[in-house]
Formats: sequence, C-alpha cells, structure tokens
Amino acid sequence: LGVGAGAITTPGLINALGTRSALVVVGVIAPVGAVLGWRGLRALDARLRVRDTDIALLQSVPMLRSLPESTIEQLAASLDRLTLDPGALVFAQGDDGEDFYVIERGVAEVVGDGQRIRTLGAGDGFGEIALLRGCRRTTSVHAATTLTLVKISHRHFVAAVGGYSSSARIA
Repeated sequence: LGVGAGAITTPGLINALGTRSALVVVGVIAPVGAVLGWRGLRALDARLRVRDTDIALLQSVPMLRSLPESTIEQLAASLDRLTLDPGALVFAQGDDGEDFYVIERGVAEVVGDGQRIRTLGAGDGFGEIALLRGCRRTTSVHAATTLTLVKISHRHFVAAVGGYSSSARIA
C-alpha cells in the first residue's frame, strides 16, 4: 500500500513542491508514522518475541525439529499454555488422545500400568502415540513439579507431523 500510495502521490508532490521539498516531505512521513503507531508496533513486537520463544521450544522436540520453518510457525501460532500444580494429572492411561504437549518449564512423570517409566523435562514432548495411532492414551502423565506446558491440538499436530515423512518416521 505504501509503494502504491507513493507512486500515486510522488509525481504530484514533485510538481507542486519541487524535487528537494518533495523528498523532505516523504522523508518525514515514515518517522511520523512510526511515532503515531508506536504503541501498536510495541505490542506487535512483544507478540513476535513470544512467538520466537514458542518456535524455539517446538524446535527442541526431536520429532518436530525436521519440520519446515513455516510449519513450526503455524504450530506456534496455534499453541495453548497451561500451568499445573505438582501432582496434577495431565492425562490418564486410557483417556482419549486430544492434544500433544511440550514441557516449557518443570518436570513430569510418565506412569504406565502403575510403574514409573520415565521423567520428562523442559523441551520434552509427549502424547503423540494416541494421536498418531488413533488409540487411547498408553500411559498417564502427571506434574512432578509446577509444570508449564504448551499444547497442540490433535488436528494441528497430525496435519504437521503426518505431512512430512522425516518427522512421521521419528514420531
């Protein structure tokens, strides 16, 4: 829009003011626009910083790492965050699989058939088995500490991971 507006208005400005004055007027427009739009630009910048953090978190998950940048960006845009207290259940063995989770902060424990299987920490993802196989949850996961998770819906996760053979193979 700016290029189009400039192409339309510049010849008239040059005719009315001369080349030098037209350049000064046009040169003042961008800084004035930036000052007037400062609050909106700061809010946009803050959202993009959060998105960069989300992208880096998703890229730390091995099965997502091989996805194209544009796909990771789409996943980052669809994330939901949740915080759980220690001992809270993320999901139980036998539940329907609805989301894929990535730990942003904290520690989670994976339990299958009453036995602790493993401990997960920041950057670990879980919940993919039920989503990719279309089955119920094969384990339970609960927060061992205060846990901050990002979750990706079944629809977004399967479309992203299933659409690329390298990530589907890892998953």
